[in-house]
Amino acid sequence: MLGALPLSTLISRGTVLEALVDKEHLDDPAISSRQKFIVLLNCGPSDPIYFAFLTSNTTKFDTLPHLKRELMDVDHNAYDFLDRPTCLDFSDVHTMSMAALEKMLTRKRLSYKGKLSDSDIVRCGTAIKGSFQIAPDIMRALRCPP
Repeated sequence: MLGALPLSTLISRGTVLEALVDKEHLDDPAISSRQKFIVLLNCGPSDPIYFAFLTSNTTKFDTLPHLKRELMDVDHNAYDFLDRPTCLDFSDVHTMSMAALEKMLTRKRLSYKGKLSDSDIVRCGTAIKGSFQIAPDIMRALRCPP
């Protein structure tokens, strides 16, 4: 699907992409790249692209209660591309330029997986507004018009 449409048409809050991400976006320095589901947070096409990771590894937050509140449960049964309990992690919002995202697409390191439900997109907005971890400048960039 991505090859048929310009990437910019898919840039909106709730778009889910599977991406081979480099170590600059990963927590473990021993891993150079890894397939991850990312959820775009932008209200529409803009540069840079803001995103958060979907994660099934929530046990790492058990010892970090201040970050655990930055997780949003996602019903894995509602999405064909998820196969286990999963959360959207707002504790670390990442950025990438549109050019870098397009380069990933060209190199076949990016695929479209779907879109979060309308109710999950609303929950994303609520989680972003209530976050203690998202920097104020990013918070401003992620404010969607009513």
